[in-house]
Amino acid sequence: MFRRPMTFLMCGGLFASTSQAGLPVQNGERLSYRVSWAVVRGAGEIKVTAQQEPGADGPRLAVTATTATRRLARMLLPFDAEAKSIFDLKTGRLVSLQETSQQRGKRSEHQVSFAQRH
Repeated sequence: MFRRPMTFLMCGGLFASTSQAGLPVQNGERLSYRVSWAVVRGAGEIKVTAQQEPGADGPRLAVTATTATRRLARMLLPFDAEAKSIFDLKTGRLVSLQETSQQRGKRSEHQVSFAQRH
């Protein structure tokens, strides 16, 4: 239900410009969205946070998104996910992406790391 939109949200940084000002979120920002599913209002919630972290090659920005169904939607389709994207603040490039999700007892995980061109 939420898996593809969440991955799309996190991968959106691939198209950001190469400057820090071009990143879609900045250090310390927090966003929260309520999601409706057909006629089920408040079916889920998506929270996005951005936090600066130290990296081997300089500071990085960690953008984390958590998604979960709530209320009636959770009874019909329990779903939880977390995705974390790491951006190099010098270049604005996406360094890595990892995502975990759980739906009806089935756990899914994947991770992608991008090689740096020198």
